[in-house]
Amino acid sequence: MKITHHIKLVLILLCLETIAFSKEPTHESNESHVFPGKVILNPEQSAHINPRYEGTVAKVYVREGDIIKKGDQLATIDRKIGMSVYHITSPISGTVLHRDLSPGEFVTNDREAFSLSNLDTVWVKFDVHPKDIKYFQDTKKVEIHSRISPKKADGKLLYISPTVIGKTRTIPVYSKLTNKSGLWLPYQLVDGIIEMTHHHNGGSHE
Repeated sequence: MKITHHIKLVLILLCLETIAFSKEPTHESNESHVFPGKVILNPEQSAHINPRYEGTVAKVYVREGDIIKKGDQLATIDRKIGMSVYHITSPISGTVLHRDLSPGEFVTNDREAFSLSNLDTVWVKFDVHPKDIKYFQDTKKVEIHSRISPKKADGKLLYISPTVIGKTRTIPVYSKLTNKSGLWLPYQLVDGIIEMTHHHNGGSHE
């Protein structure tokens, strides 16, 4: 019986030692990974408009930089057939980025007359080498830093392209930025920073 009690005591001491060893304090270290990127238009909130019918431009109501609402008239076209009038209207609310119409000129329906985009949100595109794609797979946000000012913001990771671009051998990655202030400009160069946290044990045991 004494031997049995002795064995139990030894087992208890070994368990306590194991628990003490497992409770060693851990330390954290942060590692930053920087990826160059570019602000692009939100394709889900952009529109490229061609005249539906060919004809002569009677009037243009907007200029580049104008803020417009969905349904606003952008231009009026006098049609050759039937002497009717056709109004070009905006399918979205946003900003007029490009206008390629002037009153009195003849236009066809294969010509882009207006380019519009809602800049309240923009996307950021990163071209990432395959060896670095793991950093984007382990996060849901990317901290975006401007290269021309101190401003920064958290971008929401949207998706990682399933294909590799042939010429650059990189993978496109997209994040989304809120831009109601209008400070993030389309085609502006930025840096995306991903912070990785590593956990380390407090000491070593032999």
